[in-house]
Amino acid sequence: MFLFEYLPNELIINLFDYLDDYDRYVSFDGLNQRFDKLLLYVTHSSWFTVNFSNLHQSKFHRVCKFMKSEDTRSLTLSNYRHSVHINQIPLFFNIYFQLDQLKYLQRLYLYGIDDNQCQSFLPKLEQLQHLSLLTFKCLTVVRQFNLSARFLSLKTVRTLKFLSDGGQIAFVMDTSPPIIVINHVQYLKINIEK
Repeated sequence: MFLFEYLPNELIINLFDYLDDYDRYVSFDGLNQRFDKLLLYVTHSSWFTVNFSNLHQSKFHRVCKFMKSEDTRSLTLSNYRHSVHINQIPLFFNIYFQLDQLKYLQRLYLYGIDDNQCQSFLPKLEQLQHLSLLTFKCLTVVRQFNLSARFLSLKTVRTLKFLSDGGQIAFVMDTSPPIIVINHVQYLKINIEK
């Protein structure tokens, strides 16, 4: 008779690599102290990546319920999946987590975000002190975005991507003195698809 619990830690960690973060946690979290420690080791040696962009709505809610905000390093949310409106961004931040709970978040990808959601997110992003990559993909842009007032205040962001499906995007740089020098952004991508 073979028992899974008798496998050496190294082999179990290798098996964990074949599972995504969600399946690994649902299957092994809380089983016993040994598996909890191995999960903690795997989480801290890689980092917890949560990509909701291709999840069905039912799995989205299950992931949100088990997800630990302090372990999350990368988060991908999308309001659309295969052209179907699923509204993940407001669901995630209004029901499950506040932005400031994601203290160690390093990468944030928001796809299919509308103009109002984008405007409401910008002031709150300053709370994320470890955020180094930020990607917004907007459906349409109605209002102008003031880059200097919002994006440039994000001192930890090194990569900033602003994408648009609507074929238009408007940026305004605050030209009032003093002139703002962007010295912390290493990569800026603005993509407009027509």
